[in-house]
Amino acid sequence: MLPSLEKTQAAIAAYDAADEKYTADEIQGKHDALKALENLEQLGEAVGTAFGEETQDRNDSEDCRRLIRPGHAVPPPGAELSFVRRMVKDWEENNNEN
Repeated sequence: MLPSLEKTQAAIAAYDAADEKYTADEIQGKHDALKALENLEQLGEAVGTAFGEETQDRNDSEDCRRLIRPGHAVPPPGAELSFVRRMVKDWEENNNEN
């Protein structure tokens, strides 16, 4: 049985919202682009942190914080959803069955 991934799900939603905003907005200048990338990196790290906390019985929390990132919500052709997105999707499907 999968642990609750509610925090991870929320962190991915926050990442996706920021990514969508930055994609839709025209970023003016190098400074704004760097700030947007820095913000996305922080939100990506939050995904890893949440996943590490929620799966600490089977994963090293620090490794998750350093290594887990959400990747693209819609992967490019030939690519798959990231591991953490697949885990959240499986968890969501499992919760909808109950």
